[in-house]
Amino acid sequence: LRDEPAQNKVTISTDKFEVKPGMDANTEALIENALKNAAECAARDVAKQVAADKKAMDEQASYVRTAIMMECLPGGVIWQQCRR
Repeated sequence: LRDEPAQNKVTISTDKFEVKPGMDANTEALIENALKNAAECAARDVAKQVAADKKAMDEQASYVRTAIMMECLPGGVIWQQCRR
């Protein structure tokens, strides 16, 4: 047998695995569900990171706006340049 590249393999580890009566014992469905859950978790993590990045950018933009406004007041660099 030839070794397959690692990227074509999925490894799942667990402490306990049971199939109880009445539960879906279809291995393919179980794996599909696990992969779907992992994808949903990854999507939530990305959404959280995007929200955190947006918040940080909004805070920086607010700081820059405030700094520019302060420099427009009498004595500020922008105010001095515009008086000439």
